[in-house]
Amino acid sequence: MSDVTIGWPGHRITEGDSVRLELVPGGSEVMEGEVTVQGLNTPEGNGYLELRLPDANPQHRRLLEQCKHLEVRLFRSGVCLYTSPWLRVTDVAWEKDGLVVHGVPGERPA
Repeated sequence: MSDVTIGWPGHRITEGDSVRLELVPGGSEVMEGEVTVQGLNTPEGNGYLELRLPDANPQHRRLLEQCKHLEVRLFRSGVCLYTSPWLRVTDVAWEKDGLVVHGVPGERPA
């Protein structure tokens, strides 16, 4: 049985093949494909999570652009590798290879 990382992911990239997102507003979404999660810091020392997703479904992009908070569960071959704390979404951007979502730890939304 593998260990599941819960909380902050650290600076090492964690790769998976699917992700389940709890979006507020927006409900639950599952996205499949190459997915990575990594903890990063700004030059000022503030931490944020970077989630990289495939951009196969335009509806997923719209949901992410509208959501204010999210929780991430990263899977590989059906095994959960990582569960994030609730995050306040700070940026959603499209890059040539997919979507990039940044979030900072926040309270569970009401």
